[in-house]
Amino acid sequence: MALNKLSPTEIKHKKKVGLFSDGGGLYVQVRKSTSNKASKKKADLTKSYIFRYTIEGRARSMGLGSFNSVDLDEARGEARKYRALVKRKIDPLQHNRRMASKDAADAAEDKSFRECAQKFIEKRKSEWKNHKSESQWRNTLETYANPVIGDMFVRDIERKHVLKILDPIWGEKTVTANRVRQRIESVLDYATVREWRDQGANPAKWEGNLDKTYIKRPDGKKVKHLASLPYQDVPKFYELLKEQDALAALALRFIIITATRVGETRNGTWDEVDFETKKWTIPAARMKEGEQHEVPLSPEAIRILKMAQKNSHNKYIFNSHLNRPVGESTIRKVLQKHHSATVHGFRSSFRMWAAEQTSYPREVCETALAHGLANGVEAAYQRSKLFPKRQRLMDAWAQYCLNGNKTAKILPLKKPESAVR
Repeated sequence: MALNKLSPTEIKHKKKVGLFSDGGGLYVQVRKSTSNKASKKKADLTKSYIFRYTIEGRARSMGLGSFNSVDLDEARGEARKYRALVKRKIDPLQHNRRMASKDAADAAEDKSFRECAQKFIEKRKSEWKNHKSESQWRNTLETYANPVIGDMFVRDIERKHVLKILDPIWGEKTVTANRVRQRIESVLDYATVREWRDQGANPAKWEGNLDKTYIKRPDGKKVKHLASLPYQDVPKFYELLKEQDALAALALRFIIITATRVGETRNGTWDEVDFETKKWTIPAARMKEGEQHEVPLSPEAIRILKMAQKNSHNKYIFNSHLNRPVGESTIRKVLQKHHSATVHGFRSSFRMWAAEQTSYPREVCETALAHGLANGVEAAYQRSKLFPKRQRLMDAWAQYCLNGNKTAKILPLKKPESAVR
């Protein structure tokens, strides 16, 4: 059986209507154009590839595309593939229809990570004790996972995509990063069970996979507490800060007064501050627990914000001249000039002061630090925000930082506030 009888040049110059064999069932069909643009004097010609074959005694033909859009070598390759099917007693036309149906079915089953996460949360939320778990799942996946893999099909997600999500946050937010990892792993396991992903290793799995890249504190291991300044020494140090004009010193004063984490303060933006209600609302994405936190602003905190406003260049409250937040290392250097304590340690200073110098209930003090409470009743109480009590607590802390024990307003409450019953 002779093959490859024609050349592209020969086909191009064909002026006669008809079928011209290239061999092996492949033909070039030349016919008059039915286009309205065809010349009345001389009709235009169209040229296309046809594969002709006989199966079970029945002659059949199928188009392989236009000469103008399909290369001759491509047409020969298609013809070769279909000859092999015919040899196996498979009808190429029926084969193509079956494959098209399968592709359509496969496409209908393709699910994005965002879709799978939504379905998984809907399935699981009835098992969770309160709506907090659901909101944390949604917030952490929307904040960290979806920007990278939200619109990807779950079948296409690989380890490199998980690393792209975790690398920026593992060092600074290890607890949050591991929760994100666990949730991605659960969603992908769910997708595998539903057959939206192929069977195989889960790219977000820890053991034998990501444990080779990241270090995670084992459960039960004691936490090494960061060095803190005794609360009795805070007023003296705060006085030193007030004598400094540097932006980093102002930011450190705000961290101390609000008892917030350094990342929460340095990345704070002006649109989060409400001077009228004296409230600073930190979005869930910047919180360790993955939940929005409202910080009461004492008169001293308001005073610091007003000072920062005078030198504001962009959206950040404490911004550098590079249109970025003031650097964490810059803030740390201000403290290290005087003490070996850590910036984070001022949260411990505040907590110890609240325990020893006030009678505010534990849940008020813990909520001021945005700490989660394990007890279900306490957690429900926490969700009420305890804002008025926290406002008084933070006002008292600010007065203490400014005046030490010179003012009676920061002394223990004469009548302790009742705890939750």
